[in-house]
Amino acid sequence: MKETFDNNAKDVKYIIEERINKTIVGRNNEIECFKKQFDRVLEGGMGLSVVSGKPGIGKTFFVEYAAGLFISGNATYVYGKFRQYDKNSLVAIAEVIEQTVRHILTLPTQSLKHIKHDVIQKLGTDSAIIISICPYAEILLGAHKAIHTDSLEQLKYKVRKAVHRFLEIASTALFPLIVFIDDLQWADTLSLNVIEALCKDYEFFNLQLVLAYRDNDNGKARLNPAKLPQSGSIFIELAGLAYEDIEQYVQLVFERNIEHQDYLIRILYGLTLGHPFNINRILRLLLRESVLSYSYTNKKWLVQFDEMENLNLPADMEQLVREQIEGLKDEDKKLLELLKSVGIKCIVYGFNQDKEDGSLRFKKFNEDEFYTDLASCRSIITNGGFTLITEALYLKKPILSVPVKKQFEQILNAIYIERMGYGEFHEEITEDVLMNFLENLDQYRGKLEESDTSEGNQEILEELERTIEKYALDFD
Repeated sequence: MKETFDNNAKDVKYIIEERINKTIVGRNNEIECFKKQFDRVLEGGMGLSVVSGKPGIGKTFFVEYAAGLFISGNATYVYGKFRQYDKNSLVAIAEVIEQTVRHILTLPTQSLKHIKHDVIQKLGTDSAIIISICPYAEILLGAHKAIHTDSLEQLKYKVRKAVHRFLEIASTALFPLIVFIDDLQWADTLSLNVIEALCKDYEFFNLQLVLAYRDNDNGKARLNPAKLPQSGSIFIELAGLAYEDIEQYVQLVFERNIEHQDYLIRILYGLTLGHPFNINRILRLLLRESVLSYSYTNKKWLVQFDEMENLNLPADMEQLVREQIEGLKDEDKKLLELLKSVGIKCIVYGFNQDKEDGSLRFKKFNEDEFYTDLASCRSIITNGGFTLITEALYLKKPILSVPVKKQFEQILNAIYIERMGYGEFHEEITEDVLMNFLENLDQYRGKLEESDTSEGNQEILEELERTIEKYALDFD
């Protein structure tokens, strides 16, 4: 029977969603690299962090989280972002300048007066360039004759010099200053020219410059690492989260207060392969569709498996599934090598071959032979496909299921196989997994023998006959 929940469940759900927004795991080494660069700033030098990773891997979230560790200690943080369809020059630079000016304007009157005098004097006529890039800066710099933005490309040396001087003054006024420029893969040429010039002054600036770009061909082409200072702690490449990281993430978000935690972790890992953005998406979806619900009776979060059956994943995740399927050949090869190395006699379908390889007997698909082999085998190893699993259950065959990653239906099928005691669910098969499965075949067969896999079949057949007879009479 489904658990009933208190009216305050919305408040509990809100708390979980807030934790999803703020929780970070699996990034300790990367945060340490960020901290080393920030320490350079505190020592009077410049910090430089270059963050890369695939789309959705959490670059922006990582930087904001890491910077947040120091903002609480009075560091100033400004942010600029390039956008794919914004073709204007210096967009992110303009955003950085505007946010910097806004911070300066909040300083005490005497400090503001001194800084305003200093920046106007040091920039001189280059104040007009800063205002052309960011009109908001006129509040700080006063009115100057405008320079048309189309002319900035011809004045790129002066643009570099003006931005350099402006940030140099700002880094003193707002010390310690963290400047984050995001999505460099979409940066215009002039912006890249300015940014690379800032990086060349690595030994002379007193701020932390953080750059982020997508780790793809376009991103690498836009920012040439060879032109950057070479230091191990500068480059931060974000990868997907490991299974253990997702386990820690679930424990932090739900404070270890959740039943069937292991199944939830498997679902998240199987559907996302550790992709942080999609982990958050799936968790929010499970909350929204009440697959994850809080029980005030048990004072725990529960995974509602009956609700999971009706869950519809976002359509764009189909592309992720296709990408994952492309990598299946290597996994198949590993499994075959494992089966051969332990000497287990297996009949292998799905490779369109007729041959023998050690203990493996490959067969091309033949319906009669396939069902004969299925009926006579001790057990089956398969993915999470519905058809073969139901046939194996009918024939009382224990199942070792390795569902296609990111394929929700297959993962759910595998979970049910394990929960009902008919076999095991694993993300991958190792020798230990395989041998443990084989050692427990009698236990799984016992559960299968206790079950009635034909339950409901007779009722369905009788209903079909009644329906056929009814409509047959209508057409007489």
